[in-house]
Amino acid sequence: MADLDMSQYLDLFLQEADEQLDILEQETLKLEREPTQERLQKIFRAAHTLKGSSRAMGFLTFAEVTHEMENLLDLLRGGQLEVTTEIADALLACLDTLSAIKGRIADGKGDAFEASELLQQLRALAKGATAEEASKSGSSPSELPAELVRKLSEKAGQGPILRASIRLVPDCVMKFVRAFMAINAVNERGTLVATHPDGEALEEEKFGDMFQLFFRSDAPLQEWEAKFGAIGEVAEAKVSVWTPPANVAAPAGAAAKDEPAEVPASRPAAKPAQATGARKADTGQTVRVDVARLDELMNLVGELVIDRTRVAQIGAVLASKYDNEENVEALAETVSHIARITSDLQDQIMKARMLPIETVFNRFPRMVRDLANKVGKEIRLELQGGDTELDRSVIEAIGDPLLHILRNSVDHGIEPPEERLRAGKPQTGQIVVSARHQENHIVIDIEDDGRGIDVARVRQKAIENGLVSAEAAERLTDKDTLQFIFASGLSTAQQVSEVSGRGVGMDIVRSNIQKLGGIIDVESTPGRGTKFSLRLPLTLAIIRGLLVSVGGVVYVIPLGSVVETLLIHRKEIQTVHAREVILIRGVTTPLVRMAEALGMAGTRDRRQQDEFYVVIVGVAEQRIGLVVDRLIGEQEVVIKSLSGFVGDVPGVSGATILGDGNVALIADVNGIISCGRAA
Repeated sequence: MADLDMSQYLDLFLQEADEQLDILEQETLKLEREPTQERLQKIFRAAHTLKGSSRAMGFLTFAEVTHEMENLLDLLRGGQLEVTTEIADALLACLDTLSAIKGRIADGKGDAFEASELLQQLRALAKGATAEEASKSGSSPSELPAELVRKLSEKAGQGPILRASIRLVPDCVMKFVRAFMAINAVNERGTLVATHPDGEALEEEKFGDMFQLFFRSDAPLQEWEAKFGAIGEVAEAKVSVWTPPANVAAPAGAAAKDEPAEVPASRPAAKPAQATGARKADTGQTVRVDVARLDELMNLVGELVIDRTRVAQIGAVLASKYDNEENVEALAETVSHIARITSDLQDQIMKARMLPIETVFNRFPRMVRDLANKVGKEIRLELQGGDTELDRSVIEAIGDPLLHILRNSVDHGIEPPEERLRAGKPQTGQIVVSARHQENHIVIDIEDDGRGIDVARVRQKAIENGLVSAEAAERLTDKDTLQFIFASGLSTAQQVSEVSGRGVGMDIVRSNIQKLGGIIDVESTPGRGTKFSLRLPLTLAIIRGLLVSVGGVVYVIPLGSVVETLLIHRKEIQTVHAREVILIRGVTTPLVRMAEALGMAGTRDRRQQDEFYVVIVGVAEQRIGLVVDRLIGEQEVVIKSLSGFVGDVPGVSGATILGDGNVALIADVNGIISCGRAA
């Protein structure tokens, strides 16, 4: 019978691997804090599932790593071992290795991977060795990688293979030269089959004091030992006939015989993960859709929304001209029905693109744990609102900014244990990351109970960097002063570390958030902690906006930024420090004239008008008034990016097509305010 082609199941294997590796990482991180029998069982099942499916697919290195994980987890389940930081580190190292192997498989490079050191450490830990002893045991190259064993097993059928184990003196300074001399000796009187480690590792001297050569030759073993022993700086050379292990795993396409595989060869048992990230038992009710198709559907729905608005406007014009016409009334009903159907279709497509934010949150526990261990701090991370959904385009963009803020909280915010105890705080610091919906936005808070931000030091650094004069700095509130942490090149770190202290990062964080049409705010209380708040749109494809006219050009101001609209008289405008302001319910609000900020013509004439329309927008906790010529109304608009030929236009983030076919520019509120301040 012909071998079964398992390549058709590769996508299913990779999807299941993603799902199971995610379970393993999340549960292993929790295991270190709360080692329960139920959690151990869950981790064991995930490892067992991965081992079975990888064996069925013929990925032997993947299967070998998960097999050793199983052995260690089985001892933990049985109580023979206790969960320690060393064991948790080893399990997490396994996950890193498995992820790397999975990446090679996805790239079509197979599962060849050097994992012998990790496997030796796992075996040593399973025998009760300490982390240091396990690390030493991992340096032995006697354990061959599964890929090499498979290769040698195939070659062994063509004739006997000799194995030379060559140990160099401890202080050998030219290890590769000695290995090269040994390989040359083999090539003179035999045929080299393989080396361990591989040729690249030998050349770069990425091995200890021992290496192995596998070759074919008719010469006696003693002669080979004498030949290798004569090479300078060789301490010992042993040559033997290599025989394949009795338990060599089955070749690709067949399940291993020592235990039933999790994925039978006759049918794929791997369950595809849900498109929304949720895992359901009944996978028959779901179907996988390529993300590119969802993007294309979203674009088509966007075009439909534009045409819906245009048809509605045409219908309104016809109704005003032919008030009593029967067909016009029917047209109005049809237009209304199309509008409802289009809205429903838009909602469904939007929901199909939604992902829970836990897909981002799941990256945080491992990073916080590893970083806390590196800087010697004890930190408890709490994640809230992971089921809050938002568009996948936003999900993809916010991961890195959130990670950077978290790294700063760990490095700058949370104090070392001894400092916390002196301050009367618990030894373990806490960071809370939460997400929630608020109208058409998502709000993400990152809050720590650390030392807080030294406002005086921020003010001093801002003056030193020339960001503000000493006189102006003294007039700034603490709230305004904190905004300087987002300035490029400003850092309050006492010294540069691997994590931070170079004055880069927070400015990029704010820039990325603003590109998404969001805002970022910071609150800090010395000695009590710091809180970053991010307010982001749920989607970057379709937004509700306020249409305004400025200098004869229609602009769309994202409705999420709009607080209120006002009609004011020229006499109400006052001047403070050469800046125009108005007083709204006792609060002084700065004004920015959009026409002047955007460099439009005829701005002086507009200043002579008696009345002005003002759109109050919120930027973090600030309120700023944008002066416009006319308010047109609210409308749902489809965001279209500007052509590369246009380039970056200050104050403009994109464009849209209105119902009448004209193009309207989408205002970048932060950009307009920056232009206004520079004017």
